[in-house]
Amino acid sequence: MIDAHIKLGKDYISDGKDTTESEILKEMEKLHLDGCVVYPAGSNISLEIERENNERVLKFGQENPNKIFPVCQLNPNYEYDLFFSEFADYKKKGCKGISIDTEVYGWDAHSHHGRVVFETASNLDLPLFISSGVGLPLGQPIRLYDLCREYQNVKVVLVYATKSYVGDQCKVLADECSNIYFETSLGPNIRSLKNIVKKYGANRVAMGSGLIELMGHSVYSFENSGLSQTEIQQSTGKTILEIMGIEEVQVC
Repeated sequence: MIDAHIKLGKDYISDGKDTTESEILKEMEKLHLDGCVVYPAGSNISLEIERENNERVLKFGQENPNKIFPVCQLNPNYEYDLFFSEFADYKKKGCKGISIDTEVYGWDAHSHHGRVVFETASNLDLPLFISSGVGLPLGQPIRLYDLCREYQNVKVVLVYATKSYVGDQCKVLADECSNIYFETSLGPNIRSLKNIVKKYGANRVAMGSGLIELMGHSVYSFENSGLSQTEIQQSTGKTILEIMGIEEVQVC
């Protein structure tokens, strides 16, 4: 099993929570998880702080290969040359994806900065992990429609995709765009989870928690969802590896 979404470091945006590397590894061991996709905690203070946070996540991944998979985050309102060069450097150091937080940065997919993000992801062959249902109205998933249709080679993971008040938009987007994936952090209920897997396939659903306190809940939800073992294995591990372009991972 691989958790597709945990944040590392001090969150300067919401509740100030500070999650350490040792806490993540301890919870993974407790839950017998084989891997974890780790993001930097929320911060929009400065480019220097963002770089420090990303380097910390990358170092965590370098010290725990095939176990910690780094996803980096940067203000998506920078212009293309800076945004691209930062992520080109991060990819060389092991970055497996680009995180976009619409709430933290006020990112508008309909602005030219939307194209900056998708063009970077396309040129670097990195998946996008885009928060959905936060920072409304900009965080409405349906606002991604045009770019997802244009950049069909870019895998787009809808983070928090199963929140009830944006769930229908996520489904409409997924109906129209085969490059859309559901990430389940901060939810869902077991019935909704089963319905999503049955409708879209386990290969388009990735188990995520969002908060270290919810990792156990995520595992419980999938294991008790009524899904087949094949569907559970796919959605709790294989899907996220496929999204990140990783063929296999050594079980810890």
